[in-house]
Amino acid sequence: MSRSRMKIAAMHRQIWTQAGLATLRRPMRSLLTALGVALGVAVFVATIGMAATLNSVVNATFDQLQATRVTVSDTRTIYDEPLTDVDAIDAQLDALGGVESGGLLGEAGAVQAAANDAEASRGTIVMAVTPGGLQASGSRFAFGRPYDEATAVTTEPVAVLGARVAATLNITQLAPGQAVIVNGVRVSVAGVLADHGSEPQLNNAIIMDPRQLDLIAVPQPLEQKILVRVELGAAASVAQAVPYAIRAHDPTAVGVSFPPEPGGIREGVQESLNTMTYGGAGVAIVIGGVGIMNAMITSVNERTSEIGLRRALGARRGHIVEHILIEGCLIGLLGALLGLLLGVGTLIGVSWFNNWTPVLPSWVWAAPSLGGLAIGALAGLYPALRSARLSPAAALRA
Repeated sequence: MSRSRMKIAAMHRQIWTQAGLATLRRPMRSLLTALGVALGVAVFVATIGMAATLNSVVNATFDQLQATRVTVSDTRTIYDEPLTDVDAIDAQLDALGGVESGGLLGEAGAVQAAANDAEASRGTIVMAVTPGGLQASGSRFAFGRPYDEATAVTTEPVAVLGARVAATLNITQLAPGQAVIVNGVRVSVAGVLADHGSEPQLNNAIIMDPRQLDLIAVPQPLEQKILVRVELGAAASVAQAVPYAIRAHDPTAVGVSFPPEPGGIREGVQESLNTMTYGGAGVAIVIGGVGIMNAMITSVNERTSEIGLRRALGARRGHIVEHILIEGCLIGLLGALLGLLLGVGTLIGVSWFNNWTPVLPSWVWAAPSLGGLAIGALAGLYPALRSARLSPAAALRA
């Protein structure tokens, strides 16, 4: 390496050293200036992470709702016969590919109900629900269990109680031999619901297999609904097959509905999240950059005599500009690293509180450092050029 290049390299090392020392000479000011950048970067990281996390949550929610519930209804105006065969409906639906569970639901009418020998409660609704329909509803049990196919052939009726009916009948736990009196007939209680799933009418009802309704002198419901739970992506094919599976001789009597793919809603939500994210992050970054600029202008004004002395001793304008820019970059980098830690911590805290899985794009880990350097350089550019324009004599007089 030639002597001139060595001299230039030594000059640049000296400038870097002086810039670092100048930053450390006022640690509190440097830290407070960096804190402005840190807050901006923290907002940037946290909002980017929150957008990615919320996108993940929204996508998961849409995937859960996306065409997993197919509802079958009777399109006839006159119910001259049942829409389906209650003995075969569950098996017919289970035989279809893509079906997780399915069965019949229908309101059979109001009855008198009481817990054992207590006073009867009038107007309690009986819901006729096959075992597959109860499973397809997504109901959860507080205690006990659902009835099954074997229940249909027993001579003693069995029921599941909705949560509100159980509270009305003062059934708070399932004792051995627990029963209710429905229309004067003893009905064993298999379980009590904690949650009605997708069918809120189950909450206020005594739920029984339709094949046992004659045991309590309740007729079969004329209006029937069939609920089918399907695998993701199978709704369209199941919807086409259901009418022929349950009523091959008259498929037009079967109406099928299912939620469409909410792609437009999904894209709209994600677009709104992205707009909010980048808008808020951009404002925060600008505020941090203005903070560095103000601090650097103040620093240049306080060091006017020092700058003039360095110019008098041979420092060129480019050296002064480089020195100020390096100071800005160091402060920006320090603020970016602090902001990265603060933003990630905020994202983890918010996700933990809401029971979400935090998601942060991989590029965000490198972006704050590069962004901090760029912000520091841009914010220090005006003070650097301003200091370089000072003449040595005027600077020394100041």
